[in-house]
Amino acid sequence: MLSFADAVRDALCGVQVAVKHLDETGLRVEGRNRWQHVICSLTLSHFRMGAGRGDLLSGVSGIAVHDNWASYARMEEVVHGLCNAHHMRELQALVDIEKEAWAAMMQTILLDAKRAAASARANGRDHVAAHVVKAIDERYDTCIAQGLSLHENQPPAETRTARQIPPRTTKTANRTQSRAAIA
Repeated sequence: MLSFADAVRDALCGVQVAVKHLDETGLRVEGRNRWQHVICSLTLSHFRMGAGRGDLLSGVSGIAVHDNWASYARMEEVVHGLCNAHHMRELQALVDIEKEAWAAMMQTILLDAKRAAASARANGRDHVAAHVVKAIDERYDTCIAQGLSLHENQPPAETRTARQIPPRTTKTANRTQSRAAIA
């Protein structure tokens, strides 16, 4: 018989839970670096320790919402959704540090999409009206084009070592360009 923790893990990995969220955080355990991994839904959570950040569960299916860490790309059996909480933090950094207006517009668009989904659920609907989705998509595409245009017109960034803060890139624009961003 499975332990409770194993049953929760198996339910979250399998088709019983359609949408699952994955994340990880580093911490010290007995003087060594370890990673605590979580896979969760609205009602279930499974935490486990791993030796590395990329020490992911196998056999995960369904929709996996995550922060786009490169290791998640190895999960081939899932439909990837990107975490908008991470997008919002990255966009805020672009607003605060780089003063990029498109990033503030994208934050508004993502929050408007969230409000539209919440409104639909509150009114007993399982989807956002097509005309609302179309309007959000148009604003989204326009904003992405502005962000990409800004970054494509910048001079090349200076070379830095891998352990330094990465140079200015289109990382956020590339991440938010994917339709997975508004899943």
